[in-house]
Amino acid sequence: MEKKETARLFYAKRSLGDTLNYSVDFVKNNLKCLLKFMALLILPWNVIQAILMWMLSGALIDFAAIADSTDVVAIAGLLGVKHLLLYGGMMLVSVGAGTCLIALFFSLLKLNHEREGGLAGLRFQELKPLYVSNVFKGLRLFAFHILLGLVIALLMGLLAGISPWVVLAFIPFLFIFMLPLALLMPAYMLEKQSFFKTLASSYRMGFITWGGVFAVLLVMAIIAGLIQLAASAPWYIVTMVEYVFSLSENAATESASVGFNILSGFMALFLFFGQAIGLLFIYSGMGYQFGHASVKSQEIKVTDQIDSF
Repeated sequence: MEKKETARLFYAKRSLGDTLNYSVDFVKNNLKCLLKFMALLILPWNVIQAILMWMLSGALIDFAAIADSTDVVAIAGLLGVKHLLLYGGMMLVSVGAGTCLIALFFSLLKLNHEREGGLAGLRFQELKPLYVSNVFKGLRLFAFHILLGLVIALLMGLLAGISPWVVLAFIPFLFIFMLPLALLMPAYMLEKQSFFKTLASSYRMGFITWGGVFAVLLVMAIIAGLIQLAASAPWYIVTMVEYVFSLSENAATESASVGFNILSGFMALFLFFGQAIGLLFIYSGMGYQFGHASVKSQEIKVTDQIDSF
């Protein structure tokens, strides 16, 4: 049954344990609603991802048969182009799936603590306006992180030109100063502020609660990793068996290989949907950490104003 989380409970100072409990409870208590809308909005993306993954794994397995060809160079070139196209397509679809998942989760989180009755009885028509708005916000976030990644890559390249030791010394400082950006996503998705104003305020909140951000992110990443590992294991097993069968020219093994080829497509779908479920815990952790950091930051701001007065 979906439980209601009030605004008072969301925007509140909490201990690390309470933040972790609230984060897990939100996903657990609203799992039925989350899965319902994920099946509607995320599963179609996962189907496309699974098809591309199925084709990509098939292209990689085909490399094993090149040795028997008389025109190895030509076939290898064609497979290489096919591999690059499929990989590029997967990257684009992954961005679309990731954007929609972020938009969906934070739309539901916002409605959960604002809507009377939480997420109980929520219909898509009620979710749609906020979801569409958050999709555009998610695209801006992806663009920002891509640009930021390019700047960091350029900076690392310049430092590597000086000395590899400089790069190694720079990495800890980069981690310290980048971690507060983890609160940018929930802050931008849940609040009605401009992007750069949200960037500044969320970065300040992230520094104030740096230890909490790190701890929550670490625990939720472990939970997400375990879920994603369980979801990906069947695909890896089936793909390895399929590869073994592809090396044999026996008619029976070739027939079995076709069966495993079809099964690997379904396992790829299970993999991507499982990965999406795992990410829910990370998003939930950062969402509730933002709720805590927002109140704590406001208290510090008020205290500073009183001291100045």
